[in-house]
Amino acid sequence: MDHLGAERYLVAGWSSGGPHALADAVVDPRLVRGVLLSGSFAPYDADGLDFLTDMGLMSVIQFRAAARSVEACRAVISQMAAAVREHDLAEVAPAMASLLPKADATVLHGVYGVENAVSMRHGLAAGYAGWSDDLHALTGPWGFDPSTITAPVELWHGAMDRVVPLAHAKWPARHLPDVRFHVGDREGHLSIAVGSLGEKLDQLAARLG
Repeated sequence: MDHLGAERYLVAGWSSGGPHALADAVVDPRLVRGVLLSGSFAPYDADGLDFLTDMGLMSVIQFRAAARSVEACRAVISQMAAAVREHDLAEVAPAMASLLPKADATVLHGVYGVENAVSMRHGLAAGYAGWSDDLHALTGPWGFDPSTITAPVELWHGAMDRVVPLAHAKWPARHLPDVRFHVGDREGHLSIAVGSLGEKLDQLAARLG
């Protein structure tokens, strides 16, 4: 950000990017003016939260493997990565059914679905280490206390989310000092964010004046 000459800025995190956005607010409290979270995970060891409750089967399998060992995680992810690389969206969609409420299925079968498939194949072309690292980061300690974050937070979550269940949003809603919590009653993990992140950032910026 120094290179860009940005004196103050907003950060946004969707899904597994949420904890990283919050960490940025901890590291640079004078520079981060606000945080946007959409479909974000809570800490794996969060008090009063069962991390896997209401989570879709594919996600449960991944997180259980990651919590068990590096080797177990790699074994599971290698199979899933191969499926993504070798099959088109229509072929892998049934396997993802446990993660996709109607709103998300609609998004995935639109333009975003095509773009996402291309992006995932490109990302996996050199291997799946990043996918595995992401899971280990999510099952490890955050290393900071969210209650110390002073920046305003806009927290958005779909009530139908099966990738990151709603309980994951309720936890930071209780622990962040300055947070506005928005629930999309009919939204999922994708539909709560796809096509509206810019609008949500504008809303956060307007809140800051």
